[in-house]
This record gives sequence, C-alpha cells and structure tokens, in this order.
Amino acid sequence: MELTNILGRLKSEQDAPQPFLALELTNELVAAAVWHVENDSTQIVTLGSTVEWNNSDSEKANDNLIQAVDSSISVAVDGLPTEPNQAIFGIPSNWTTSQGIKKNKLSMIKLISRELELKPLGFVVILDSLLKYLKMQEGTPTTSLLIQVTHDEATINHVVFGKIEGSHSVVRSQDIAQDVEEGISQLNISGNLPSRIIVFDGRTDLAEIVQNLVSYDWQSKFQFVHLPKVESLPSDIIIRSIAVAGGAEVAKSKGIQITEPKPSSILPTEPSETPTNRHVDTPITPDFGFSDTPLSPPTDKTETPTNRHADTPITPPKPKKPKSSFRLPTFPRPKLRLPYFKPTSKLALIAIFLIFLASSALAASWFIPHAVVSISVEPKILEENLPLTLSTTADSIDLENSIVPATILSTTVSGTDSVNTTGTKTIGDAASGELTIYNRTDLVKKFAKGTSLEANDLTFTLDEDVSVASSSSGSDYVNVPGKATVKVTADAIGEDGNLSENTEFSVAEYSASTYIAKNESSLSGGNSSTISVVSSDDLNSLLSSISEKLAVKAQEDLLLSSTSGSGVFLLKDSFKVTDESYSADLGQEASVLEGTVEASINGIQYLTQDVEQLLSSRIQEALPPGYTRTLDPPSVELSSAEVETESEVIAEAKVKIRLLPQLNQDSIRATLRGLSTDLIKEALSGVVGMDTAHVVITPKFLPPRWKKMPRNPNNITIHITATN
Repeated sequence: MELTNILGRLKSEQDAPQPFLALELTNELVAAAVWHVENDSTQIVTLGSTVEWNNSDSEKANDNLIQAVDSSISVAVDGLPTEPNQAIFGIPSNWTTSQGIKKNKLSMIKLISRELELKPLGFVVILDSLLKYLKMQEGTPTTSLLIQVTHDEATINHVVFGKIEGSHSVVRSQDIAQDVEEGISQLNISGNLPSRIIVFDGRTDLAEIVQNLVSYDWQSKFQFVHLPKVESLPSDIIIRSIAVAGGAEVAKSKGIQITEPKPSSILPTEPSETPTNRHVDTPITPDFGFSDTPLSPPTDKTETPTNRHADTPITPPKPKKPKSSFRLPTFPRPKLRLPYFKPTSKLALIAIFLIFLASSALAASWFIPHAVVSISVEPKILEENLPLTLSTTADSIDLENSIVPATILSTTVSGTDSVNTTGTKTIGDAASGELTIYNRTDLVKKFAKGTSLEANDLTFTLDEDVSVASSSSGSDYVNVPGKATVKVTADAIGEDGNLSENTEFSVAEYSASTYIAKNESSLSGGNSSTISVVSSDDLNSLLSSISEKLAVKAQEDLLLSSTSGSGVFLLKDSFKVTDESYSADLGQEASVLEGTVEASINGIQYLTQDVEQLLSSRIQEALPPGYTRTLDPPSVELSSAEVETESEVIAEAKVKIRLLPQLNQDSIRATLRGLSTDLIKEALSGVVGMDTAHVVITPKFLPPRWKKMPRNPNNITIHITATN
C-alpha cells in the first residue's frame, strides 16, 4: 500500500482523539467512515452508508458523485461532537499509474474536497489496504485467490504472502464459477494454487456466489494441494480496511505511536502498477543496421609512368654529294673500309649509294619504330581492420592512441511508403424484434432497459423499460400469467440472432417458473461481414519500412553535405521520428495503409586520409612480397560503431587497398624487342597476373616487314593498369 501525503504534517494531537474521515471511491459507489487513534491503535468510530452513484450521464456525473459522498459522510458524522474535515481516500488500482493518480480521477478528488470543504491527507489503493488489513487481522500475510466481484465483472488476484503476483478481470456471466475458472486460466500460474479462495464485494450478499464456488469441481480443473476453502468478506470490509490500515499509515507518518497485531511491523508495500496502453504513434526505434559508404570511389585505372629515353643519333661528317637530286638521310658512319675508286668511276658511285642506302635502312629500323604496350593486371585486394576513436574534441591525429578528429552532422529526412493491411474486423447489424414477457408471480415486475434475455446461447437486451402485470386467477383456479410486449436487440451482430417465432427466452437470472419470454414473430435484421482493418502490426511494419529507407536517404544527404575527402557514419541511436501520419488509424477499415514519416538523424564525419595515415604503417607492413600499391585512394568503411560519450565514437575501420604485382619492365622490353605481332601475345603470357594486353606500333606508314616490336628497347613504352 502506498500513501501519498499531499498536504504535509497533521496538527499535533489534542487531548481528545482527533477524528478523521476515510472515503471509499469507485466508479459505482462511495462509502465513508470516521476513525481516530486511541490507545496506540487506529479505531473506527462510525461507518457511513454505502451509496451508489450514476456516472453514465457525463453532465450530471459530478453532481451525483458529490451528493453520494455527502450522503455517506452525513450518516457517518451524525451525532458526533466534532465533525472531521481531514480525509484519506481509498481508490481502485485502475485509477492510478506509476506516476500517481490519473488526471481525471485526481480532478474528481479535488472537486469532492473543494465542494465538501475537506482536507485530503493522501490516498491508498483499495486492494493494498485490504491486504494490509487482512494481515493486521490474521497476524500473517495472506496467500489466496482474492476475488472481487461487481455487477459487471470479477477480478481474480493471485496473492502470495500478501503480494499480488498476478491479476485478471473477467466480464460477469450467469455462472460465476466459470468466470473465476477463466480468470485463473489467464493468470498462467505454475505449480500449486493457494487452497484458499476469498470473495469480497462492497454491496451484495455473497452467499449464493460462495455456494456456487464451493460446489464447483476445482481439483479437476487446476492443481490444488487440497480442496480449496471458499470464504467471503463482510460488505463493509473495504471501507474498514481503508480506515484502519490506511489510517495506521497516516498516523505513523505523523509520529503517532501505533500498536498493531503481530507481526508488529507493517510490511511496506508499493503502489499497484497499472499497465499502460502502447500508443501506436510512439515511434519504434528499430535496429537499422546502417551501412557505411566509402567517401571517394576508387578510380578505374592507374597509369604507372615509365621514362622514355631516346638516344640521340651521332651525325657523321657529310659525304660528298653525288650528282643526283636524291638526298639521303643522315646515318651513323659505318666502320667500313672502302676500296679506292677513282671519282670518275660509275661503279664507285653505285657502291657508295648502296652502302648509304643499307646504312639508312639499318638506322631507320633502330630509331623510327615505337611501340606502346598496355598491360591490364588483375589487382590484389588487401583488407586491414583497426579499432579507432572518432573524437569531436580532437584537433589532430593521435597515432599512439588511434584517435581521429571528427565532426557531427545532422539532417532531417522524410519519406512515404505503404503496406497491405492484415487486420480483420467483423461488422454488421444485430437482430431485433418484439418479445412477450410473462409474469407468473403475484407481484407486478418492472424490468429496466438493458435487462438480458437468453435463448439458444444468444443474449438479447431490452430496448426500453417495461412493467409486467402480476398473474391473475383464471378458470378452474388456474392462474393466468401477466404479460407485456417489449422490443429487444441481440447483443451480437450476425445472422444467428434471426430466431424463428415461438422461441422461448429466459429472463435475466430468474427461473422459468417466475418469468419467461417468447417471440410471437420472428426476430430479423441480423447480418455480418468481414472487412480489412489496420492492425498494430501493420503500423509497426510500415514505420519500420519507412525508417529503413530514411536511414539510406540520410546517409546520402550527409555525404553530399560533407567536405571533400570525407566519410560519414550514421549514428543509429540518434534516429528520432519527429512527425508521422497515416492514411488510417488503428482498427479503421482500410485495405492499404499509407504513411509519411519525418525523422532527424546524426552522422559523424571524418577524413579518409586521416584514417589512411593512421593505418599507413600497418599497411606497409602488411604488403605481400612482390606487390605495390596503386594510386587509387583506399576504400574506408566504419563498422560496429558505438557512442562512448557525447564527443567520442568507438569504431572499427575497414580499409581496402588495391595492389599490383611489381613487374620488371626492363625484362618485358627485352622479351618483346624485335618480335613480330603474332608472337607478342605468347611472349606476354608469362607476365604475372596479366588479364589483357594491347600493343600499338607507330608510325602506321611503316612497311609490313618493319611492323614489329622495336629492336631498340628504349622505344618500347609499357603502361601497367589495374583491371576494373
């Protein structure tokens, strides 16, 4: 039991015991009691009447409540020398939340206090005060199935050593035992059930209910140690527990010495936890499994430059020009000893021409042909992982502690999506018609609107109040029942309520010997159909789908807004839905559910070159023999990031680097020099990792016999690129 002290300390005790009020408030009734502290214990002075109040009329509900409370208090204080004005309130558990009294119920208590000039001391939960009171009366905490019955429902509480282990409410039917059985089944109690059943209700005689529970075969339904004992509590037990148990807590909180039955100390209790309904508009921050995109994609090809060294030809002295218009190119002087001819000899002139022609051809084949060889090599991917810290407070890289400077980026994104609904709902009309009620008693009987009648396991209710005349004497001393015709409507929709004429109905809980009803004409109008509606799963599924798309969009937006050469990692914990709207509400008819969600999310930005620099020493050590890095920028991804503090994110950097084999270009030139085009492919087949090769020989006007790889290796240019 929790007692919230609203107004502070009570006044000091007077010589005469100071009286206080205890008020029981529910949605159906109120009750009052006067109590005081005498001989170190809380005692009840007087009990007021239990008064029902009508809360169905919202306009008059407050007036009805005030009148009911005033009426009960008037009976309680009648004849007392001093009327108390300080009160504690006992309220049901469903009037409270974990934060205290619900706002609408607190307004009711404030209204009562203001209108009746009462000073509220605090509140107690009725069920908690009852358990406390039972402990005070019996000396030990109770272990039982504590059942509260009202006109409309039965609430089954599983109590173990004075604590509520589970609770479930069931709508009342005509068979209270089956109602209790259903409630116990819903509690899912493991092991043996308590062999004690306690029933209480603040208004009605429980003798019939107890008898029904006693005669029920419990041991065939549930696991009891032995046949459970069924007992009932007095009708005034609730207001007494509020006054005695609640009053004891009030007195103790004010320093008044209280003596209680053994055990002497009252175990502290906590307020009853009232489960709160899940709001569908509340966002479900799902795990989005964000992926990181490398900031800069690697370039397709990297050219490995090689220097071209062209030898400068040695120019020999100019020979004498023959008497001819043909001009020979300049050639290196061959080391030949020419025979001596007289200048006037024609043979000598021819010999000199042929020698120069051969020398020119030889020089041209050496210097003029050039070739460009493009070799595409399959790259090797090197992956390295390194834990690091992204810090928004760091100004520079800390190689020793693996800290990289970072900044926080924010963006707001919105998106729309749709899903097919999966919920279903049955709609339709209830059957209706007229019944004739027969009264076999000798008294006029009035039945109120809403009275239930049953036939064929179907329930109908009266559409209006009706008065049925008493039975009268007929011929041959045979009584003729009184009768009245009244309109009824089935409780449930559907065709089942379309009953044929002369169907017999039972009236409320009365036996057929007293009251019975029949329909002289058929009941009709009942129909039903199933429609698609929005379920909670549909709302959750749509929100999850949109959120995943928003995460991708946020990643793209943050990358676009980031500085050049940066990467961005989404902080999943920062994802917050700021606005959401749906085409239909929960339970509303719809075959397709559309939704629009707006969310904000943060990302942490870092420079990829900082990460690369941090990893450079490790990368160099990890290079396999015979390979070198391309000029492509590395691919950097962050994964498994966790927010350590507001300014630090612990992550793992995954770096991918493209490597090329270290090819000996001089060896390749030596292999290719002077080869014909049909032998080049075979010669290059031995290049490590080669995927494709392309050779271009220039100039194109060379004669076919000269279209070979240059003999001069310096005229062979080699380009090595990585395959995409």
